Amino acid sequence: MYRQKTLDHVRRIILDSRPGLHPSRVTEAASLTGDLDLTPSHLDSLMSRLQTEVTGEGRAFTPWFIRALRPGQDTVGSLVDFLLETTKATTASTRPGLKAA
Repeated sequence: MYRQKTLDHVRRIILDSRPGLHPSRVTEAASLTGDLDLTPSHLDSLMSRLQTEVTGEGRAFTPWFIRALRPGQDTVGSLVDFLLETTKATTASTRPGLKAA
């Protein structure tokens, strides 16, 4: 369930940044740059909002960007997976007795 909420949130941010984009195009398999035509400016805005609303300030997206450079890896789904991994690791590291996955 948490994954679906995260996916829905990412979709809303993408649609907010691209008003003419039809919601049906923003699928998990959609490439942010190829299918959705997000520019570097759109990506920067997306990452800034995700840092503020999901991961917390200062969370680096560099590991995702490195993976996303490979063809077909800059998908909405891969970004959601990264956010969930990052959030899980952050939550585990801030709670005593829990280990990051």
